[in-house]
Amino acid sequence: MENKIDLLKQEHVAILDALKEARRIGLGTESGRQKLLEAKELFRAHLHHEEEQIYAELRANPATRDIAKRFHGDMQMLAPTLADFFKTHIEDGTGETGSSDLGQLLGLLQARFSKEEYLLYPTAVRGQTAA
Repeated sequence: MENKIDLLKQEHVAILDALKEARRIGLGTESGRQKLLEAKELFRAHLHHEEEQIYAELRANPATRDIAKRFHGDMQMLAPTLADFFKTHIEDGTGETGSSDLGQLLGLLQARFSKEEYLLYPTAVRGQTAA
């Protein structure tokens, strides 16, 4: 389980790095939009990995079911914000006006990833060792 957690944490870094690189390059450029697309795909894969490796196991354990529901619910609330951001700035190509949106998105994701790394993932490891 700890190797899975390490990979999920590496995915967090890769997602944030891609978003920061898009901001550095500029959202109004084709390269910037490509970096955003990369971040979107990394995030999509990350959600899939979390579902398979974390949430499924947490929901199966009565002692950890509530935290799984809470974190999954929080992500469901965040998902439309992410989808709107990526649609607006990749498909619609709004250009540099998205820089503040990207800053807000980075803040949201950094907060979310911190909660996962300090609460969700350790709970998953404890749940696995208790089983």
